[in-house]
Amino acid sequence: MKILAIETATEICGIGYISDGECIGLVEVKTPRAHAEKLPLFYDKLIEETGVKLKDLDGIAVSIGPGSFTGLRIGLSYCKGLAFSHGIPIIPVPTLEALVFAKGKIEGAIRILLHSHRETFFQQDFIWKNEQLQNISEIDVLEWDEIKCNFNQEQATYFFGGEPLVNSLNVPELKKIQPSAHWIGILAEKNFTEWISDNPYKLIPDYISPFLIK
Repeated sequence: MKILAIETATEICGIGYISDGECIGLVEVKTPRAHAEKLPLFYDKLIEETGVKLKDLDGIAVSIGPGSFTGLRIGLSYCKGLAFSHGIPIIPVPTLEALVFAKGKIEGAIRILLHSHRETFFQQDFIWKNEQLQNISEIDVLEWDEIKCNFNQEQATYFFGGEPLVNSLNVPELKKIQPSAHWIGILAEKNFTEWISDNPYKLIPDYISPFLIK
């Protein structure tokens, strides 16, 4: 199976090519507020390096959220443009699940924290069961003070973004993890049948919470 994968949910902008469970090509860098400019350039570079053609793809995967309001819109819009022009299926991939999946199988509950804005984070818990990663909570939108008060050092916890706040805890068990189009593509291939969008024209990012402009 051949999958083109797009990750723009955070300040990381990336695009990758997955073929039969292997990442054949990957172009991604940290580019805050430059996704709209960089993503087409990264796509051209990936095509040049791998030689993959859109007509050969089985699907295009995109990090669907939660995450950056603007980043998610840019990624999904670009995904739709490529997919609709060649009749390619779209596979929306939950951003937090991809982050956890990247760490591989871990015993017990796993918590992921993804910085949203100011002192706000997205939080969700997962567990590996019967070789499958399953969420065991809904996605919460929490302020840092609440996260800090309820932090459990016994639970494996990973984060991305909000380093000044996270580092203030001074807890070595809290480890950083980075989003990647690599894992968006791998998860999309693994869950292709279950996750393929049956109505891609109405597909929207999973923002989770409204963004208030003050």
